[in-house]
Amino acid sequence: TPHRDSNFNIPVISSLVYCKRDALDHGAYSDLSGYMMMAESSVADLATRVEGDKKYISASRFRENFVVRGSNPYEEDTWDWIKIGDSTIFRNFKPCTRCILTTVDPETGVLDPNKEPLRTLETYRQLDEAIRPVMGQSPVLGINLGLYTPGIVKVGDAVYVNCD
Repeated sequence: TPHRDSNFNIPVISSLVYCKRDALDHGAYSDLSGYMMMAESSVADLATRVEGDKKYISASRFRENFVVRGSNPYEEDTWDWIKIGDSTIFRNFKPCTRCILTTVDPETGVLDPNKEPLRTLETYRQLDEAIRPVMGQSPVLGINLGLYTPGIVKVGDAVYVNCD
């Protein structure tokens, strides 16, 4: 909302955030993290890089919980603490590595024959060589979050970030 201040207009001078995973950093329905966030601008940037039919490149292909508007592409990589609405607080504990499931259309269940958008992500969203032995070879898009202060989150809530 217009009366709230956010960090989105402040230049980001930071690097990817990697925090020690905490017992509170998990959720109920996934294999690693119960919450994943990505910027709408990151998905839009990816779509400009994919050759051919781009109409199917949307955030839903990445099975996100939260899509944020108003930030620069991939800026979410640098966010440490995230507050949504009045009280719900999350912590970014690692970049979200992407797998072959991103090549399956969530609406139809059809696998993309060209392995997109994963193939394109692999060309420019790789982790630093030094951490690949721990994190694997998969490209990244979005961030895994741990829930620290539960609350109610609604579509359109303001999002505040701390880029320590």
